[in-house]
Amino acid sequence: MPAKSGISKSRPAQTSPAKTGSFRTVPKKAAPTPGRSGGAIARTVDSSVARGTNLVIVRAVINRVPESRVLASGDEVFAFDMTIRAEGGPAESVPVIWTNPPAAAHNLAEGDDVVVLGAIRRRFFRSGGTTASRTELNASRIVPAGARAKVRSVLESALGSLVGDAP
Repeated sequence: MPAKSGISKSRPAQTSPAKTGSFRTVPKKAAPTPGRSGGAIARTVDSSVARGTNLVIVRAVINRVPESRVLASGDEVFAFDMTIRAEGGPAESVPVIWTNPPAAAHNLAEGDDVVVLGAIRRRFFRSGGTTASRTELNASRIVPAGARAKVRSVLESALGSLVGDAP
């Protein structure tokens, strides 16, 4: 009698993106939201998505007064923390930096609900004679969460960058 592999024959075999050239995300099962059809979310992403893509979209509330400082290089860095509070889950804090932001960034304030598009970066620096590091969300765009058209534009831009602006 052959040894059991532990794979159920009732489930389809899963393939890796490298073998098939594309993959499908697993649908998220959720209760239907009023005003929306269905409760499953699924999106197909093909192999045009570059390996190592570093794209982050976060909606959260600014919980620390944004600070601006000018580096020795002349670059301005705008820094603040955000708090994400998912329903029923613990609060999570996310440090954000925005290098050379537009003038409108100075209008952001503690308590603002915003959508941030950017990338996760780990930064190394010298502090007290030792090397330290900090992992941050390096913003490329920040828009008020209530500005629906701007949020939609940011999300479409992010999706376009993932699929190579495919139709």
